[in-house]
Amino acid sequence: MEALEETPVPVVEGSSRPVIFPVQYFDELKDFKALIRTLDADLDILMGHHNIVFAAKRGVTIRNTVMNNRALCIPEKDYDHQKCMGKGCKTCPQMLNVSEIEINNVKVKLPKNVSCKTNNVVYIHLCNCCNSENCYGGQTSNKFSERNNGHRSKFNLENYELSALSNHSYIDHNLNIGLKDFSCAIVKKCNFLNLDREEFKLVENLRLQTLGLNRCKITK
Repeated sequence: MEALEETPVPVVEGSSRPVIFPVQYFDELKDFKALIRTLDADLDILMGHHNIVFAAKRGVTIRNTVMNNRALCIPEKDYDHQKCMGKGCKTCPQMLNVSEIEINNVKVKLPKNVSCKTNNVVYIHLCNCCNSENCYGGQTSNKFSERNNGHRSKFNLENYELSALSNHSYIDHNLNIGLKDFSCAIVKKCNFLNLDREEFKLVENLRLQTLGLNRCKITK
């Protein structure tokens, strides 16, 4: 491949070529500029007639420090829910407002450092019209709210078989319930590479003798 030739920037006779030096602002910047000016003759020989311009950037302001580090000024709150509290979020109303749930006599603690906008999570759905055995365990690398919306889009006669939740609604409730009739929670946030393994552990731990809404046995 032939190397591309640089097109020289035309310099008008009597004009100077600007040479820009981006520098972080410091108290002795004025003295530094004066020092560089003493090298003009040498720089002319190396670079031709030039005009040195210093683009000085001042330090981070107090305002930026506060805005970029909100933990310094806003105390962390200990919520008992996993809602993102975003305006118009359709998943928030479904999120459980508890710190622990019990499914098939197994107690599961819910993490508090996640919300429905968290990705790489293992989650559960509970049918509010059934007993706790009818729970669904899943995982997603996307935001949980996006995965939840994916389930929501399957609650119709054309697509109900594409989601365990809508399939349950069709088989056991004659499709008379929607996703709003399911409660949900994030059980664990984990590394992307461990999602399948953590989902397997969750379902195996909770279902006991039943499959719940996970219709097929999950294998490692």
